[in-house]
Amino acid sequence: MTLLICASAAYAEVRDAAGVVRVTTNAPDDSVTVGQRFPVVYKVYAPDSLAFVTPAKIDAAKCRVVSVAWRETRAEGGIERIADVVMVPTELDSVVVLPVAFDFVSPHGDTLRAWSDGFDVSIRHIATSSKDVRPLKSQWEVPPDYVKWAAIGLAAIALVAALVWWIRRRRARVASEAPEVRLPPDVVALAELERIAGLGLVERGEFKSYYTLVADAVRRYLGERFHVESMDRTTYELLEELSRRGNRVDGLDAFLNEADLVKFAKLRPDSARAQRAIESAREIVLATTPRDAPPAQAATGTEA
Repeated sequence: MTLLICASAAYAEVRDAAGVVRVTTNAPDDSVTVGQRFPVVYKVYAPDSLAFVTPAKIDAAKCRVVSVAWRETRAEGGIERIADVVMVPTELDSVVVLPVAFDFVSPHGDTLRAWSDGFDVSIRHIATSSKDVRPLKSQWEVPPDYVKWAAIGLAAIALVAALVWWIRRRRARVASEAPEVRLPPDVVALAELERIAGLGLVERGEFKSYYTLVADAVRRYLGERFHVESMDRTTYELLEELSRRGNRVDGLDAFLNEADLVKFAKLRPDSARAQRAIESAREIVLATTPRDAPPAQAATGTEA
């Protein structure tokens, strides 16, 4: 169809281009349901001399525009621009989609406007057309004996509350009765050294990890034994603090210095020397263990 083309009065010069620009609208013939998508196709033909101004949006009034996709084709010496639009009705009754304006600019700077046809969208009601709609089920009726059911509910709540209280009290009593078991630091250190020896780090040549674990076990023992900060201090600082407190440990400086060389100076000892390192660590622990509580007796809790 050929639509009337008018120019906007906002421009200084307007030229009539009726019969030059054609706009056709292809809308669905069948009715749709509320929320159902339906396609609309706008075809806008204009000669090459007119520059098309793509609309920023398409106003569909009571319908929501879901998507707009433009494409162009050559036709009859001009360009036909096609807009594939998807809309969704938002009203329960039939709605009207208003005409859409399409603007062009002539070589002289005049603005021309062409309008599409508006159309009606018929809304189909699901409840009157669907055969699959089932009637609603009757609501569940509360039993007439309200007092009995209320008493049963309260009794169940009281039983659960009593059970929770009993479990919590029993757990608290067991926790208070169980004494805290704390092994002496020398027992913990010797057990840790035994575990490190069984990791096979020396056999695999992982000397840095091996010396790090052994030195840390000795440092933790010294911290517990002499009540000093031992993990975050350098070897020099730790030895100075022990000496200041009058706790000189034979062989400790040589052991820690060797561990530092392996960890930080990339010293790579042989397997025999590495094995002697863990023996030195055991000797340090045994030499500083109090005489009245040997490691073996401290672990078993027996008396000499």
